[in-house]
Amino acid sequence: TKRALPSLWRTYGIPKNFHRDKVDVYHGLSHELPRNISSYRVGKVVTIHDLIFKRHPEYFPIADRAFYDMKCKHACLHADDIVAVSQHTKSDIIKYYGIAEEKITVIYPACSDIFYKLDNSTEEHDIEYLDLPSEYIMSLGSIEPRKNYDGLIQAMSLIKKEDRLPLIIVGRGKKSYVAKLMALTRSLNLVKDVIIRSDITNQDVIGLYKGAACFVYPSHYEGYGLPITEAILCHT
Repeated sequence: TKRALPSLWRTYGIPKNFHRDKVDVYHGLSHELPRNISSYRVGKVVTIHDLIFKRHPEYFPIADRAFYDMKCKHACLHADDIVAVSQHTKSDIIKYYGIAEEKITVIYPACSDIFYKLDNSTEEHDIEYLDLPSEYIMSLGSIEPRKNYDGLIQAMSLIKKEDRLPLIIVGRGKKSYVAKLMALTRSLNLVKDVIIRSDITNQDVIGLYKGAACFVYPSHYEGYGLPITEAILCHT
């Protein structure tokens, strides 16, 4: 059941193992606690990363909004303690679910270990084989409307051609939105100035951060926005 229906297993199946595994505290790492968890004598903690579907419902189908709202609201109401990844997310939890402020602790997320070892590392991050421009602006994140890449591309068109650096967008996302972005680059004569790459490894990402003239993150909404921290750790 766990392998075939992981979502159903997280929602209903996990508590069956509490007694067997002598669980004292259960921590739902992403917005969710099992529906029947209150029937078990365990401590209940949940981490809420963001409430995008409440702030920007236009980015979600109505069925998804209802499902996410049900899941997050249940978790917040039944948790003994809530971890929010930012002060902004904490404020949203209080605003939308009426949760007492003292029940919520803000703990900022960490980047991958490789970003914290950079200052003491002698490892080279050669990305020449990626065949990218020597000078560029970089942006990274899931490619979806919330990230506002269309706005970023439109902003690129306002820069004089002689002053413009190529823009490299790193991420994976909805094919329909990628197609929209590519159509936008054609309409603005920016086909040679905007590069979208979905094949970049973590090691290559470090090299891209380090080589960028600047990092741009024009997202309409973030619970935290981890790529900004990654860029800072790379001294970008």
